Amino acid sequence: TKKTVTLDASLNGGIDLKDIDLIGSGYDNVITVAENSFGIKSSVTHPNWERRRLENLKIVGASRNNTIGFKFADDTLAGSRHLNYVSFSNLDIAIKKPKGNIGNTYQNLNISQCNYGYVADSDPTMHTGCDTFRDCQFDNISKCVIDIDDNYGGAGQLAIYDSIFEYCTAGIRINLHNKLTYSPPIIKNCWFEEVANSSEISYGTFKTIDTRHGSETARMIK
Repeated sequence: TKKTVTLDASLNGGIDLKDIDLIGSGYDNVITVAENSFGIKSSVTHPNWERRRLENLKIVGASRNNTIGFKFADDTLAGSRHLNYVSFSNLDIAIKKPKGNIGNTYQNLNISQCNYGYVADSDPTMHTGCDTFRDCQFDNISKCVIDIDDNYGGAGQLAIYDSIFEYCTAGIRINLHNKLTYSPPIIKNCWFEEVANSSEISYGTFKTIDTRHGSETARMIK
């Protein structure tokens, strides 16, 4: 039986939502993530792609040592989640998609003081695309806000609307490994301030950063 759970408390992480909607009562509801663990996990979705919700709560890491705020299960059908009014802070990765999946929407998120905001990797049977961000705030991300690595094509359908990126080492990284996408990424009406920048470099120059892919360069574009 599919359920909606209303939360009015703070909890330790390691929660598997399975097919449950979890609705908090505000940012006083804090999910605390222990080191080398996750806060909330989304398991396999339903055959008819019914969208499930996670809303109105805060996820905080005990440290940035291998902590993940919201992670999808290692399954290509673990998508169709809607996150709304969720705050993430002090995490290694706020949102992690390890095996591709599609149909997720992220709205009114605040992701702050994390190493990575959103990390997505493909699987031989599923690309990473078809996720939408809207009205989100990303600030003080120490490595990369959005990091997409797709080796199997189809990852282009990423949409980011009306969002703010501030004081982040790198903004958006998309590696398609020279494969053709079926639709282009969309970045519309977004604000970038002090992204891929530092006091030592000038506009249009490159900054070397240490990412999960090794040492790379981030370019500030004005």
